[in-house]
Parts: sequence; C-alpha cells; structure tokens
Amino acid sequence: MTAVRDDEIIRGIVIHLDPKILKNIGGCEATIKPGHQVLDVHYFLVVDVKREENYCIAMPLFSEGGKDRQILNNYLKSGMSENWINQYSYLFRWQTWKIPLSSIEEASISDESDTENRRYYAKDHEDELINFLNLLKKNNTPFTKV
Repeated sequence: MTAVRDDEIIRGIVIHLDPKILKNIGGCEATIKPGHQVLDVHYFLVVDVKREENYCIAMPLFSEGGKDRQILNNYLKSGMSENWINQYSYLFRWQTWKIPLSSIEEASISDESDTENRRYYAKDHEDELINFLNLLKKNNTPFTKV
C-alpha cells in the first residue's frame, strides 16, 4: 500500500481517495450540491490533468449501477486486479471533482496499489477519457467548494 505521488497522476489512473482528507486540506471543488458528494474513501477516475494549474479532474466510481451511472468496459481496465478487474464499475456523470495535485498523496494514503501496479482505466484509449471529460460540458452545475 503506497500513496499516489503527484508525478504518477495521469489521465486514466484510478485512485482510492479520502474525501474527508481532501476537504480538510482544502482547495477541492465539485459539480454536485453540498451534502451529495461522496463522503467516505472512494475510488476516483482521473479524466484530465492540468499540471500548469496544479489540479486534476476526477469522477467517483461506484460498484452498483443507478440513474445516470455509466458502466466502464472491463477490457479497458488494467493494473492491480483486487477490487478492480472483473468487477462492475460505474461512473456517475454528474459528480466531477477538481482536486489539487498537491492534495492527492495525503488523500490517497489508503490506496491498496503500489507504484509498480496502479489501477488504470483506458490508459491507452485517450478517446474514452475525453468522452468522459465531455460529459462535464453537459453538466450545468458549477464547481463549488467541497
């Protein structure tokens, strides 16, 4: 178990993050009403990285389907298999987070993977990640402080 370092953050990495730590550090924003964001340790898919501005765009993943949840293609998953490969994973299109890169390492302390075996989605299929990023354009909810 190794926290994810800033230099490991790329499009497609899946990180186990603690929203409570992110909130305590500050600087996070999300496109969902306060009180409706994920609250407990959760997997997030990074769909974009803005190094110059020191943030990434990430969406929480869920193990159960539901309204407005999009299933991920299992064949696009790679890396650590536990709780990932051959498991159902859904992305909730209306909850997008803007997370400071400098917050990731501390907030990912519970990530079970290590630097040699991180979880990824669509690592070699950038068009898939761009499609998820385009969902943000359809979301009329502005980013607000978490």
